Amino acid sequence: MAPKPEEEVPVKKQKKPLTEEEKIAKAEHAALVAEETRKKVIRDRRIAIKQAMVEEEKRSKLSMLQMHKTWRNIMREQSVQELRKDIAWMSQKHVHEVEIKDRVIRDFCKQLEESENQHQEAMSRHFIIMDNMIAMHDVRKQQMENNFQVQLDSLNQSFFSERDTMTQQHSDLKKDIAKMITLMKAYFDEELDDKRQEYEIVLEDLKNKNKEDYNVMKLQNEVKIEQMERDIDKTHHDYVQKTKGMEEEFKLLQKRDRMTSKTIEKRMQELLMFHNQTAYMKSALVIKGKQWDDANKHIFDEKWRLNAHFIKLKRSLGNYALMEHDNLKKTSTSVYEATEALKKFLVFLHKLQTLARLNGKLETEHEEIFPFNPLYVSSIPTAPLEGLDEELTKAAKDDKCYMHGNQPKAGWEVADDVIRGEPVPGKVIPKQEKRFQVEMRISFPSDDPNEGPPLPKTSTYHWSSYAVDDNGNEVAELDYLQNFQKRYNKVMLDKMALQLERRKLIAENQKLQTAMGKWLDGYTFTEKAKTRANSLMGVDRCKMKPPPPRKSTIFIKVPKKKPAPPEEE
Repeated sequence: MAPKPEEEVPVKKQKKPLTEEEKIAKAEHAALVAEETRKKVIRDRRIAIKQAMVEEEKRSKLSMLQMHKTWRNIMREQSVQELRKDIAWMSQKHVHEVEIKDRVIRDFCKQLEESENQHQEAMSRHFIIMDNMIAMHDVRKQQMENNFQVQLDSLNQSFFSERDTMTQQHSDLKKDIAKMITLMKAYFDEELDDKRQEYEIVLEDLKNKNKEDYNVMKLQNEVKIEQMERDIDKTHHDYVQKTKGMEEEFKLLQKRDRMTSKTIEKRMQELLMFHNQTAYMKSALVIKGKQWDDANKHIFDEKWRLNAHFIKLKRSLGNYALMEHDNLKKTSTSVYEATEALKKFLVFLHKLQTLARLNGKLETEHEEIFPFNPLYVSSIPTAPLEGLDEELTKAAKDDKCYMHGNQPKAGWEVADDVIRGEPVPGKVIPKQEKRFQVEMRISFPSDDPNEGPPLPKTSTYHWSSYAVDDNGNEVAELDYLQNFQKRYNKVMLDKMALQLERRKLIAENQKLQTAMGKWLDGYTFTEKAKTRANSLMGVDRCKMKPPPPRKSTIFIKVPKKKPAPPEEE
């Protein structure tokens, strides 16, 4: 048998030793795995702690609710017991207060009858005084109307007299101008007749002179022609005698010469006619050139004069527009200031109306009995002003001024201690009969916008109407009418000033409209603008036409045509 081959034994691969970098990477990987494990454990613990905290909060909340419920039940039972104890005491107190108020009501019923009688007497005296004041006011108003009518009549009379004077002056001026125009026309007609006569005389002289020269030259030419004819006849006779043989040839040449002379004569006449026409045209061109040079110079001067007038007019219009713009700005500012002042006055009137309504609401028995004696102190007890603070607050809300923005609002500001009872000094008054005094704080808007909210001005309430001056001080009763007349006169003066300012503004507006209309007429040539005079146009009195051409007479001397010689047979 053949020997078996030896079996191959697998050889294990030996691990290579790790390098330094691989060792470092393996260590970092192990550290990261350990760190992740630690973070996971911490996260699980945190979640478990949060769940435990939530459950603990729920249990504590439930226990607190149960404790509060038990405590409220205990307090409720205690308060019920205390209230049951107070019922008897409060019922006794209520009965006592009802008895006191019944007694006060009986006293007030007695006092009411007395106060009604006194009120009727005071009202009768008040009406008598008011009738006297109204009669005085009517008399004063009638006097002022009479004075105004007298002044108006005098102004009308002066105006009509001045108008008649100006009309008479205008008619006289028109008559003088018409006379001047008539005299100028007569003067220019005489000048025209004189110039025409001089022209005719010069023309006749020139005609006579030309006739004399023509006759002299005609005689001289006739003498010369006769002499030349004799010479020609003699020469011709000699020539015929010498050249009889050439007679036929000469006749033929003579015939040709006549034909040529006729042609030459025609051509000479045409040349003379062309020469005369050329000379006439040259002289006409020279004359026309002078005329048009004068016309161009006149137009050029007119152009410069119109340009200067236009520049001056444009500057004056610009200055006038700037001045009127400034006036308009000042007027707008004045109107705005007047509007603001009137708004403030309107605010003051709203406040005054609010005060009047509240004064009517706050009238007491004392004021109804003694309306014109604020210093009188009555011993009649007054009822407590129950609910006055709510009434004042409601009136302040209803009577707000209609103002916008951050401006202060006018109205009533009622403090917490508005109503307080103060006994009359030196007199013993029962507990239920107290004299009450009201302090009201009124806020007025400030003129300075940078100033903060105004401080409340506290003033003691008067039990009747009274007057104050401009500084807020109380005025004596005897000076009421005098202060009223001062304020009435001030209002009338303000009204008169407003009327004068309005008339002034209307006149300025009409003036601006007239100037603007004339300015527009100067730039837009409409049919209406062409038919009427315009003071802003500088060419109204200038005629934009070239000067008339000068009349000049040119005499051209035309030579007289020679008579054609008779044809020889």
